[in-house]
Amino acid sequence: DSGTISVHNITSSGGVSGGGTAGNGGTIQLKTGVAGNTIAQAGSTSLIALAGTGAGTAGTDGNLKVISQGAVTLTNTGNDVGTLAASVADNAAAFSYTDASALKIGTVSADGTAPANLGSLSGIATKGGAVTVVAGTTTGSTLTLDQAINTTPTTLNTAGGAVSLTAGDAITSTATTGTITTTGSVSTAGAADTAGAGGEVLIRHTTGVANKAITLNAAIVASGGASVEAADTGGGGGVVTILNDSGTISVHNITSSGGVS
Repeated sequence: DSGTISVHNITSSGGVSGGGTAGNGGTIQLKTGVAGNTIAQAGSTSLIALAGTGAGTAGTDGNLKVISQGAVTLTNTGNDVGTLAASVADNAAAFSYTDASALKIGTVSADGTAPANLGSLSGIATKGGAVTVVAGTTTGSTLTLDQAINTTPTTLNTAGGAVSLTAGDAITSTATTGTITTTGSVSTAGAADTAGAGGEVLIRHTTGVANKAITLNAAIVASGGASVEAADTGGGGGVVTILNDSGTISVHNITSSGGVS
């Protein structure tokens, strides 16, 4: 409730099957409650919530839920969960996560017994902080954007946070729900101000696995914030880059317009 978090190894994986059905991965929850309180990892540690393996029916990979006031840095390459959802409350505080294999940015439902029940959480949200997500480098390291990423700041005259999504295998966004929004904030009233620019967006499939598609079924908006009075200037649109080192690209609506005057 008051203080930073530095995590060591946490494993919440399903039990191995001896021929029946393997267990489902569990849910790892990390939360800080006071402004400036950050979340990070100690040394070469890992957060693991995977389905059990074995001769029978596979289980379902588990979840990581992060609710933080300050910046979140969970970038150790051994991290491996199925679904990620995160919220960062401090202005301009960033969120970074690296996963070893396939990853979905989605919904992590309420779980745990009070006070550990932290409620349901969907997508990734910051208040102008950058979002960086990496999903593996090998076969099967797909990245699915099933719920929205939003980095629009609440502080006036501030650019939207940059978003960088990278995967070694195919990248897909879900229709309607898998949006990305990095719109800048509006200008301040009472002086000649410039509204925030749209945050930069990069979606990249690397050459980890050859000839894998980037398929975007939902919109990206990286527009500048609006000016609120005659003396102000609207924010500029951000740079949106869809980069496939090996494979096709199918895009949906992409908007990177200047802020309204």
